[in-house]
Amino acid sequence: MERSTEVESFIDAMYALMRDGDGKGCADLLDDAVTIFIGTDADEWWDTPAVSKAAFQEQLESTGGFDITAGGPVGYSEGDIGWVADQPTMRIGDQPVPMRLTGVLRRVDGSWRIVQGHLSVAAGINEDLFG
Repeated sequence: MERSTEVESFIDAMYALMRDGDGKGCADLLDDAVTIFIGTDADEWWDTPAVSKAAFQEQLESTGGFDITAGGPVGYSEGDIGWVADQPTMRIGDQPVPMRLTGVLRRVDGSWRIVQGHLSVAAGINEDLFG
């Protein structure tokens, strides 16, 4: 396994599409065979490629995009499998919202595609839940 600037650049490119509100472009980054994507909301558990792609496209097109900035993605790969983790920041109005992203990717015909992803709000709730 080795650090992968390709995987890290892929995530930076995904963020650019998200900022631009390019739902189709973002949906095209998801694998056609297997994709599970999980968000913050309880209803954001998309467990097929079709559902994941539709959700990405609808969210980005209905909002006009998300003001999201990378926190310094760290990506690795071995052969045609890659994984990434990042702590991006999304701005909602003037409010910065810390996020967390993890993903597993695979290279298909020379291009990386997301097979599993998780992007959610980084909420400090452990003390509330567990004391």
